[in-house]
Amino acid sequence: MKIAISISKVDDTSFPAEVFGRCSNFFVFDTVSDKSEVISNPYSIELGGAGIQAAYFLIAYGIDVLVTRKIGKNPKLFLQSAKVDVYQCNDCDVFEAIKLFKEGKLSEIENTDDKYLIGNNRFNKRNTKKREKI
Repeated sequence: MKIAISISKVDDTSFPAEVFGRCSNFFVFDTVSDKSEVISNPYSIELGGAGIQAAYFLIAYGIDVLVTRKIGKNPKLFLQSAKVDVYQCNDCDVFEAIKLFKEGKLSEIENTDDKYLIGNNRFNKRNTKKREKI
């Protein structure tokens, strides 16, 4: 099983990045071989759609689990459709996050969990208000 953790800086004390699609790197841990690597997120500086493209990148890389702080609704649904589970972790470094995942102590981000899901889609409340006629 491959676990990816979104990170912003590469060192032994890396914490999950604030936002999934804009993270600069992914820390990838393979539970079968017990090896880890850091891969660059080629979509971190995209003008739009960084989350969807980063999700596609991880799916193509063969990731089974993603650990992050926050993720957009669309990338979350895209990962879910590819059978990639998404878990939330805030206050621990990458090694602690892997340990907590193995122990079953991380919470899965649900599709209705607005505390950890971010982004604006065309169906949010702000865009559904009736416009006043001039």
